Amino acid sequence: MSTRLTTLQRTEVHAEGIWSARWSAKNRLLTGGQDESVKHFEEKADGTLGLLHSYEGHTLGVVSVDVHSSGQVAASSSLDSVIRVSHALVTEVNVYQVACPWDAAKI
Repeated sequence: MSTRLTTLQRTEVHAEGIWSARWSAKNRLLTGGQDESVKHFEEKADGTLGLLHSYEGHTLGVVSVDVHSSGQVAASSSLDSVIRVSHALVTEVNVYQVACPWDAAKI
């Protein structure tokens, strides 16, 4: 797993640092970064990672990402105290939930 993350950092998929990462079903990787975005990658047959989707909308750095064990639902939280929940295989966000900072940090 560390080799894959090293490759990701070399390709500079986030404009700034990666603050959170989570592997999901079917060798997919979700990352959240200081650049206020969430990126969703899939491992290709040759072992490299290809970008599936980029989720925008947080107004401060993404500090936490997680994916349901089915790989279908993803969530992210950021320093803006917003928790975003989306279907992990499409680009649109299905639910917005604004939380208190101490609640958003628990995701």
